[in-house]
Parts: sequence; structure tokens; C-alpha cells
Amino acid sequence: MNRLDRLFAMQSWSWANDCHLRMSEKVRLMSLSDQEFKDELDRMTKEIKESRYVNGHVN
Repeated sequence: MNRLDRLFAMQSWSWANDCHLRMSEKVRLMSLSDQEFKDELDRMTKEIKESRYVNGHVN
């Protein structure tokens, strides 16, 4: 995955999760291997969803 594809993936992730990434987080993600990058976006998505739904209620 080239850098432009990663930027598009991060932008899509940001829109889908209604969450903006800090520049420092983008830099960290850009330094990961392709698989680590994908795994980290998946992990962050799960974390966002879990933090929004606590005890069946949207926070």
C-alpha cells in the first residue's frame, strides 16, 4: 500500500467513524507495515464503537 492509499484509507476511516485523527497518529500509522496499518485501523474502529455504546446506550 503506497502513501497515497494510506492517506485515503485514513480519511475514509475518519469519515466512517466520525472521528478525526491527530497528525501524530497519522504519522505513527504511516510508519507501520501494511498489515500492521490495517490491523491498527480495525483495532481503532472496535475501540471507537465500544466507547460509543456503553450498557446499550449511545454516549
